[in-house]
Amino acid sequence: MKILMATMSLDIGGAETHIVELSRELARRGHDVTVASNGGVYIPELERGGVGHVKIPFHTKRPDLVLKAIFLLRRELKRGNYDLVHAHARIPAAICSLVCGMTGTRLVTTAHGVFKLTPAFKMIARWGERTLAVSCDIKQYLIEGYGLPSDNIRVTVNGIDTNRFSRRPEERHANGLEAELGLDPSCGHRALYVSRIDREAAHVAFMLAESAPELVKRFPDLEIVIAGGGTAFDELSEAAERANTLCGRRAVILAGARSDMHRFPPVCDVFIGVSRSAMEAMAACMPIVLTGSQGYIGVLTPELEGLASSTNFTCRGERMPDAPSVAADVERVLAMTPEERLALGEWGRSLILRDYSVTRMADDAEAMYRSVRPFKKYKRGDIILSGYYGFGNTGDDSLLQLITSELRGQNPDAKITVLSRTPKATARIFGLRSLQRFNLLSVAREMRHAGLLICGGGSLLQNSTSTRSLFYYTHIMHMAKKRGMKVMLYASGIGPLIGEKARRMAADAINASDIVTLREYASLRELQNLCPRKAVYAGVTADPAFTLTPADRGWVRRLLINAGVPDTDVPVRGEDGGFRCFALSLRGHTAVGEGFYDAAADAAAEISRRTGLTPLLIPLQPVQDEAICRAAAAKCGGIVISNLTASELAGVCAECAFTAGMRLHILIYSAVAGTPVVGLECDPKISAFADLCGISDYVLPVTADAMSALPGLAEKALERRQALSASLASSASSLGSRSRSDAVLAMWGVGFFPGGRG
Repeated sequence: MKILMATMSLDIGGAETHIVELSRELARRGHDVTVASNGGVYIPELERGGVGHVKIPFHTKRPDLVLKAIFLLRRELKRGNYDLVHAHARIPAAICSLVCGMTGTRLVTTAHGVFKLTPAFKMIARWGERTLAVSCDIKQYLIEGYGLPSDNIRVTVNGIDTNRFSRRPEERHANGLEAELGLDPSCGHRALYVSRIDREAAHVAFMLAESAPELVKRFPDLEIVIAGGGTAFDELSEAAERANTLCGRRAVILAGARSDMHRFPPVCDVFIGVSRSAMEAMAACMPIVLTGSQGYIGVLTPELEGLASSTNFTCRGERMPDAPSVAADVERVLAMTPEERLALGEWGRSLILRDYSVTRMADDAEAMYRSVRPFKKYKRGDIILSGYYGFGNTGDDSLLQLITSELRGQNPDAKITVLSRTPKATARIFGLRSLQRFNLLSVAREMRHAGLLICGGGSLLQNSTSTRSLFYYTHIMHMAKKRGMKVMLYASGIGPLIGEKARRMAADAINASDIVTLREYASLRELQNLCPRKAVYAGVTADPAFTLTPADRGWVRRLLINAGVPDTDVPVRGEDGGFRCFALSLRGHTAVGEGFYDAAADAAAEISRRTGLTPLLIPLQPVQDEAICRAAAAKCGGIVISNLTASELAGVCAECAFTAGMRLHILIYSAVAGTPVVGLECDPKISAFADLCGISDYVLPVTADAMSALPGLAEKALERRQALSASLASSASSLGSRSRSDAVLAMWGVGFFPGGRG
């Protein structure tokens, strides 16, 4: 694909290096990549990696240059015919959003840091259809500060080129850097600091210059090398001269802005700094003093790995550095034996190799690019999706995302229109063209140009909750057939259907469908009663939720800690340490036995007393469930965690000892995560799920009396946790594979080909 990267400039900095490494790796994978910026020292690096550059003044808010940037970007997008634009800073993102809106080009973004939120910047700031965040705290900042949907933000890494940055002790005197900078070849203690030299970013550089005379008393041959350029470089030069005068020799050496930072680690013994520069030094086996303008952690050891990685090695939120603390840490590392420094450095390199590769960074970017295809916006869809979308139900909204993902897995350029109760929100969150589901005139116009109507997933053909919804879905199916469209029931549940009229309505709609796939055998039996001939051609696949991927574990752990769930090293029945909790999902607006909710809360309290696990109450559809879950939490001493996406819920279930739930999708999310479940049967689909997964013994009816058995059943699930987890994970994987066949049938099985009618 053809990608335009947009950033402010290409001078020395962590974000700039990230862009260079990402662009080079994407080009190596066969993508056509061009970077647009105001220029800088990294342009030769890009060109050596087969990446082009075009100069556009994205570096300033000056009105005349902003207008110039708009003109140049629009010309470049028309000339270059790019598939998408990937912006890497707030000013470029705002300009790109405006121009991409004019040209119909898709826009994605990466957030590299957090900034003070002013009303003016919040008003003009624009983020792409999808965003990468280089740490969990940046993702949280985007959600809280700008209201971005969580699932539209993927946590990525600052990928490090571990071939370029590696341990090369033989280069101490052989790579020519000592002679180039005028360093003393006999020096046995050398410290390295790297940062942009601006007053707001280079606090520690000035601290090192201030501390140099005292450090030289302890290590007479010490040299402190400071690399970087910026607006405070002249001021730092004066501070370095004062320090060198007090030291009686050239102890503080300023290297200026450099694009060859891989040459520095082999000639130095300790690194001081943060973010990407610190990670590059770690890849080169250097011990690290982690401190910068946003905070201080100190000498980085395995015990501090979680604290450091949670903010992408920036120290954001930690106490601010001071000169004595920084000097003491530098002295501590330099006082180590060479073997001790090497051992600490090798641990750091192993961490980078494990979690922070350029490959992972490029994989994350490619996954984001795929999620916004087709790359050109479209006025009409070839496929129309009809379902319970836009009602705030986590399970059904997740089905929309999973179905569209599978469809585009079969044809990345599939043009999809969604019928939603809240079309603007659906379009914003899922990046799909969306229509108001009740505006039947607009729906009819869309159908004149579309080829396939997909109804699913979930149990759309039922009237246990509402006859109006059954009338709506069957009417939409008949509308599509009258306009020559193919119609597919996609991984659907059928029933309960109460009354002869409802059964006739459902049967007529099913008989008019071109293909039917069902999510469980109970629905197939219902179909056999309704439409015996049609049932012969119906296939049983699985709920699309079985294809779900849980959210990143680091992000999920952050959500749980923020919710107040205790984290501990005490293992759960022989399992690894972590969060000692279990999930309980209660459902409102459904028929349950008298006293059931109080009995469920009492059972949760008893489980907590017996096992020491904290009840975690999860409302899947907050409008219906949250009040009930909060009341139960107050009664049993639990914690409510709500408004999570499906992938986040699957990640939360993965951290729980087991899950008990009344809603089908919380049980599926647990199965995907390999977490044991107890189904609370308020709907036949709970038993159908248990049959599919081979756990029929772990289902209870929704009565007060039955809840007295829940603590014992929970203990049984915990005792068999390892075997149940393996069995559920295996079942979920198999059902996920079956579910993916629905997309194949949708695209090809009914003779539908994108670009028009079948």
